[in-house]
Amino acid sequence: LQSFAPATAIAADPAPAAETEDAAFRYVPELKLDRGGQQVEAAIRQTSLLFTLADQPLDSAGVLFSRAKTDRVRIARALNALGYFAPEVEVTIEGLAIDDPANEDALAAKPSSTRFPVAVTVSTGPLFVFGAIAVSPAEGSAPEPLGALATGATGLAQGAPARSADVVAAD
Repeated sequence: LQSFAPATAIAADPAPAAETEDAAFRYVPELKLDRGGQQVEAAIRQTSLLFTLADQPLDSAGVLFSRAKTDRVRIARALNALGYFAPEVEVTIEGLAIDDPANEDALAAKPSSTRFPVAVTVSTGPLFVFGAIAVSPAEGSAPEPLGALATGATGLAQGAPARSADVVAAD
């Protein structure tokens, strides 16, 4: 039986900070919003990783493309929460579509010192509002308990924005 001394790992010297910074991918996000006001703009900027993490360098173009794809969904959900249920969110990096792998490769081939422009273009779509609100019994249920409900018991008001949190709360 042979015994071995414990293995010792020797770490390489980390790259100097300046070298690491130079090798990082950086970008500058820009929001193009068709309408919606300060509340909509604030929701987009707070939800978007492209905006909240813009000051943090990325390791690769792939990370930037992944962040952009994730943001399309995150921004759409934030708009849904405000009552916009038909938003269109487009993200381009240096004018290139983010769903084409060739565009990611083209960006990765560019000097990492480039600050890539990222355009986030959002069309909120219409603000959905509540129409007539009626509470009716489920099939096979007795209608009597519903008669005891006060007007406005759901917390939903006709003409108010159909915010997802209000809908869930009224359920």
